[in-house]
Amino acid sequence: MVNLNRHNKSGRIISLALVIAMCLAGIFCVSGCKKEEPASEPETKQENQEDNNIYGDESLGIDAKVDEQLKDYRHILLLGIDNGDRSDLMIVLSINKKTNEIKSVPVHRDAYMQISPDGTYEIDGVEYEFYKCNRAYKRDGIYGAMTELNRHMDLNIRECIAIDWDGIARFIDSMGGLDADISEDMLPTLNNSLKDKDKLSGAGKHRLNGRQAVQYLRVRKYDGGSAPVREERNQEVLAQLFERAKTMSIDELSDVYDDVASDLDTNMSRNTLTDTLASISKSTLESTPGWPYEYTEMWDDAFYYFVPDTLETNVQEFHKTVFGQEDYQPSESVKTLNEKIETARKELN
Repeated sequence: MVNLNRHNKSGRIISLALVIAMCLAGIFCVSGCKKEEPASEPETKQENQEDNNIYGDESLGIDAKVDEQLKDYRHILLLGIDNGDRSDLMIVLSINKKTNEIKSVPVHRDAYMQISPDGTYEIDGVEYEFYKCNRAYKRDGIYGAMTELNRHMDLNIRECIAIDWDGIARFIDSMGGLDADISEDMLPTLNNSLKDKDKLSGAGKHRLNGRQAVQYLRVRKYDGGSAPVREERNQEVLAQLFERAKTMSIDELSDVYDDVASDLDTNMSRNTLTDTLASISKSTLESTPGWPYEYTEMWDDAFYYFVPDTLETNVQEFHKTVFGQEDYQPSESVKTLNEKIETARKELN
């Protein structure tokens, strides 16, 4: 049955992935830790001169006209990866290169998108063309995830940082744990997701280890819980970890890096990360509502999706909200995808 409840989730959320990515960049900056530089190709794609720019990148799904319109913006995709190699957490950082303002745009992991632009993709023996957008990373890694969002949102993302939940758990352990006040209504749901050795003895204030903290961040539904409450919880975690990082010595930060370096998947070099940290540390950061803004929860025979109402109007509203583009006209890519999604809508339950 189609759930006709439409959602327009406001509220402010800054992803834990941002904390991790920027703290790690700080470690690169101050500790002198050695890290092998990634291949140079992703770096050269963004080294356009002010004059004679070549806009667009078909390999990353970047439309030339979109790229030119967004030439004053730099976009970085942050991903939190679950144990199934799916992007459980997706955040687009939109950096205005002229004003240094940054907007953080969460993308709903269940958004209905075409994860395979060159054909269908087999999942559990079934061929899919459209699926939850969090599957693109499993199919093609960070480049698949960037391409997917570029094509569906009219973006020019060329950089990505991904870290899995195991890495996040190790990160929090290395930072000394996470202080949290566990409510009576959250406790049963939280404990149900933990192994016996990690279960909490009762409600109240706790110093959570990494495994406990990850489940605390991921818990979604419990009696009395709501999306705004979860967003507020994430903001508290961000503030706590940032404040703790400020008090740590260079040696302590180096140890944190050693614990999680192998969990990072990125096409950004150490120097780029360092420069990004320096820029962000001087910037204002604004969080925006999760995208798509308007959607319907719909089902096929096995899975549910957030189907945009419609893709075109969501892209128009996104470009108005983030870039101030009034009366934005989506690309041909978005228009084609919109038609396919509207056709698929009729076949979903």
